[in-house]
Amino acid sequence: MEVICNSAKPLQFYNQIGVLECQSLKLILSAGDLPHTTIDVRRSNCSQESALIKNSDETTLISTYKNAVIELSSLMPESIPLSIGDSDRQILQHFIKHIQPHFESTVLHSNPREGYDLLVESLAHLENVFARSAGSYFGGAQPNIVDFGLFPYIDKIGTWTHALRPSECSRLQTWVKTMREHPVVVASALSEDELKVQLEEYSRALRDRSE
Repeated sequence: MEVICNSAKPLQFYNQIGVLECQSLKLILSAGDLPHTTIDVRRSNCSQESALIKNSDETTLISTYKNAVIELSSLMPESIPLSIGDSDRQILQHFIKHIQPHFESTVLHSNPREGYDLLVESLAHLENVFARSAGSYFGGAQPNIVDFGLFPYIDKIGTWTHALRPSECSRLQTWVKTMREHPVVVASALSEDELKVQLEEYSRALRDRSE
């Protein structure tokens, strides 16, 4: 997926409910209190590549999802601790390269155990990050962009996939519970009906991409 953004002017956020990257960007925009307007669009009205953030004057910078997260980080006011460092970039890279594909495979194939086991194995890296963490979040004492960027995916484990066993990634499971109580996440929470639509559209997009 490509995301378009530019730091010069207020942003327009085109939100697709079935695109989890959009949910990540929505949380980041809200957490950073970045001036923007949200336009909800259905997947039937746009292409697979059309989840966008762009300026109202159409001046754009095209980037990957990872670079879009980093770009939004650069727009944060100094009063909001959502900056991103080299270690955060490494976490995002691991997520995009290793965790996201196994997550998608598990959802696409209706929770095959082999795919889920690979997903759990890929999550071990995040568990090890928490073993070295000085706080309850990837950002330490306060959540940063990595927390908000990864949460929409990790939060779905156990509802869209098999649930983690208590002994599996226990620190990560504690992090999910903590994130669910964060005001930004609570304010952006989807209803049960919206979650059903999200899963339907997300699964449909994965099927279309695999054909």
